[in-house]
Amino acid sequence: MVLFHFRIDHRGSEARLPRPADYRKLGIFIPCSANNEHVANYRAWQELRVDYLWLKNGHDYPADLRALIASNGLRLG
Repeated sequence: MVLFHFRIDHRGSEARLPRPADYRKLGIFIPCSANNEHVANYRAWQELRVDYLWLKNGHDYPADLRALIASNGLRLG
């Protein structure tokens, strides 16, 4: 597990060894935070990223996931 503090800038590092052309680095990243200005700043930064294709083309969460989140007293940022 890797923990990030949203008020500290961070990024991934370049590979130390040559990788095959078809190599893909995948990860699951689930940020959790108090709903405050840091979340708004992070979300605004994500919106500027042209390589964050999952946020483009009208991305939205499925209704059942939204219902599950709301039923547990949580909100999506």
